[in-house]
Amino acid sequence: MSDRLSPQREAEIAPQLETQHPDLDPFWVERRKEALASKGTVADPSACGTCRRNVERNEPIEHEECAQRATLLKAPDHPAYELLAGFSLAANEQLPARFHVPVFDDCGQPNLWLCAVCQEEGTVVQWPCATAMKYGTKVFSPEHAAETAQAEAVAEADRLRAELAAVRAERDEIQRYAARLETEICDCQPLLESGDYLHESGCRVAEIQMLVGHEEATS
Repeated sequence: MSDRLSPQREAEIAPQLETQHPDLDPFWVERRKEALASKGTVADPSACGTCRRNVERNEPIEHEECAQRATLLKAPDHPAYELLAGFSLAANEQLPARFHVPVFDDCGQPNLWLCAVCQEEGTVVQWPCATAMKYGTKVFSPEHAAETAQAEAVAEADRLRAELAAVRAERDEIQRYAARLETEICDCQPLLESGDYLHESGCRVAEIQMLVGHEEATS
């Protein structure tokens, strides 16, 4: 004997199943559609594959955490006001797109949305600024992207500091070598106050200094 219900019986119990099971209840089906539609069709760059495919088909994303929303929070590496004040408007306009977020000015008249970085002394720029218009949604970068850029900037600064320290060490070594060489090739006495040598006209070092000075003057 078959366990399958007859078509007539299935038709009789279908309405009961729809009302008893929340996944099939028309009310909740409609609510789910509205919830999906409210999430929009723009996914965050780190969204899951399902939501990215939905966006490609111009369909709403499925997961709340995959939605890309505008945020007025500044990036973790956003430059401080004091730093911005030290540069011109043209220089601040060249900052990365993630810094060009809007800030609301409720002190001026009229109240305006201004760019957070496009400024210099006595000058502000209404948002969206030229940079925000150029890069669009890149202004609202995911936090992890800003953190990655910040980490890369810190690593680059550390690399440059290490190179500078190496150059300074090399310079100090050259200066020590020059001082030692200077004492080896001449009998002139150093000045008591500065420790520098005042070479006599017949000293070999004085001749070298004159040749170097002449080369620098003619180059």
